[in-house]
Amino acid sequence: MGKRVLIVDDNPDIREILKEFFRLSGWQEIVTAENGLQAITLVADQEFNLVVTDWCMPEMDGLELCSWISVNRKDIPIVFMTGHSVIHAQQKLAGMSVSVKKFLAKPFSLEDLDEIIQVQ
Repeated sequence: MGKRVLIVDDNPDIREILKEFFRLSGWQEIVTAENGLQAITLVADQEFNLVVTDWCMPEMDGLELCSWISVNRKDIPIVFMTGHSVIHAQQKLAGMSVSVKKFLAKPFSLEDLDEIIQVQ
């Protein structure tokens, strides 16, 4: 099985940009979800090498998704994107005992994301 990534963001433009980025970076399967609830359904039944998630989304936000992954699928690394303060996001997630591989403050460059995924 090739490298698989799950991109979770309620903004369709962000999903498409990241989908194309991962495709060009050689990831074999790129799956997208609009919110944390959709993502949990996918993560519960499928294998992923990486989850890239936004914080603010309807129905279930990125904090809740990260918490669920940390309990149920702690083998999957998470990259957490936020338009808010990265320090604030780190503090929120630390209080939830959630392990996140890397935080990206929006807007971020694709080069920043590329540095993160090179170790995957």
